[in-house]
Amino acid sequence: MFRTSTVRWVWPVLGATSLSGCAAGSSPAGSASANQAQECAVQLPPTQAQAAAPAPTSTPIRAARESQLVVHAETPLSTLSLALEQRIQKRLAEGHFGIGPGGTVNYRVERGALSLAVTSTSLVIEAPVSARAEACRGQGCYASCEPNAVVRASVPLLLGPDYRFEPSTTSLRFTRGCQVHALGGLLTIDLTPTLESQLQPELAKVSRQIDQQLPDIRADVERAWTELATPRPLPLSGCLLLQPRAIVQGALTPSTTALRASFAVLATPELRSQCGDEAPPLARDLSLPEEGAVLLGMVTPLEDFERSFLAAAPVSASQRSLKITGARVAARASDVDVTLELSGDVCGTTTVGAVPDFSGNGASVALAHPTLGSGERARWKAAGIDSQAPVSALIASARVTPLLSVSALRDAAPALAQAMSVPSLQVSAHVSSARAAGAAARGNDLIAWVEARGSVTLRPTLR
Repeated sequence: MFRTSTVRWVWPVLGATSLSGCAAGSSPAGSASANQAQECAVQLPPTQAQAAAPAPTSTPIRAARESQLVVHAETPLSTLSLALEQRIQKRLAEGHFGIGPGGTVNYRVERGALSLAVTSTSLVIEAPVSARAEACRGQGCYASCEPNAVVRASVPLLLGPDYRFEPSTTSLRFTRGCQVHALGGLLTIDLTPTLESQLQPELAKVSRQIDQQLPDIRADVERAWTELATPRPLPLSGCLLLQPRAIVQGALTPSTTALRASFAVLATPELRSQCGDEAPPLARDLSLPEEGAVLLGMVTPLEDFERSFLAAAPVSASQRSLKITGARVAARASDVDVTLELSGDVCGTTTVGAVPDFSGNGASVALAHPTLGSGERARWKAAGIDSQAPVSALIASARVTPLLSVSALRDAAPALAQAMSVPSLQVSAHVSSARAAGAAARGNDLIAWVEARGSVTLRPTLR
């Protein structure tokens, strides 16, 4: 049987043979018809291999500029206002407090109708507040006042990186104060500051009630992101791939009637002839081993080292006790610079270079190989201290626990694989070995690697 490649070069050879045969078999002039005389009158020169090759070029690879798909979400403020009116009580507070020789003051505070407005960053809720306060001594009340105020709640509507709202804040501003005269007019008491302090706990309750009405949208965003990343078949033919990369929130539109938020999805959309990524060409490796090595990276905030430094006990070195009172850890390529504030027998700040180290039993990530710049060494020397021992002890006092220890990974892999089984297919995993495989700083993060060797087995379930 012919190979496919053989078939591909047979046809050009046959074509060239037919052309040359045509030229060689031409009839002498005058012995052929006019039509025959025109055949092969011009012979194309043979193609040169070097001429067929494309000329080298330095043209850069062109790619589409990232698209910005802007999405507006809008809802009337009247709907939100109605919900808040039903959930925030009318009577904000009532109670009493003493005013010394003037007796006691009984008070009650009620709010009026809510008004809502949107700024570029927040939802602002305001309500007029009216109160009545009576000064009483014994069984009788001798004076009263009716102060007015405006309560204002500010609800941040710009989401954090975790798609959650910041807590709301409330404030109270008196537009008319409250004074009473006691002891026959000899004593004038301004009740306004006391009323304000009495209302603060109630305003905190109002803030919590407002916060409870704000949804936790993180799960919704995650579901929407999955939908955005899913290829969409078109009605007639073809497929739309949005290929989203990020979501960006814009400013809110200031309004007294509607809450209008703007977002953008950054993506590189494409139309393709069919949905789904085509399977890559199948490679072949007949020496494929029984087990493979998987390097799992575990990412935690680099600032976890800072918290560890601050929680560390004082260290003793060179007959001195040193306590860390402040710490800042910043990435320098894959290593870190650690700036420590010290108290105890040695006070001041020092900056030490160190290397994240994830090795040994893989229970924690440490810092190793502390190094001081020439200027730092000179500072320690000027203080009369050999820096090596105290600096090494300080750097060794911080440890960060990774998301998964080496032993936990070895134990968890079979259960994780089992969880992926379906009724028709049994999934099992075997981990023969696992080890801590190093760590590095990466921007604001710390990444630690676990290398596991093993395999996954798939077995159809017989029915």
